[in-house]
Amino acid sequence: MEKEMKALQRDLKLVEESHVNQVLNLVLARGYLSKLIANSRIARYRRRATRARESNKAVSIEVQVTRFLRKPGTSQKGYSAPTPWDPKR
Repeated sequence: MEKEMKALQRDLKLVEESHVNQVLNLVLARGYLSKLIANSRIARYRRRATRARESNKAVSIEVQVTRFLRKPGTSQKGYSAPTPWDPKR
């Protein structure tokens, strides 16, 4: 029974040590990332990247609309698709 208790205490100590190391690493990483995000140059880059993504979305939507309008049976003046009873079909 004493051997089992010593083994359990040894295992607990190992777990506590590894936990402490992991928490310390997480605290250090959090501090580093906080400083990085607060950096004005990084913030400017992130804003520029966000604007670029939004611009790419707008271009993508425009391309999709253009493709839709070029499909046979769609009007160049609007988004009307042929109806099931359309005699042109």
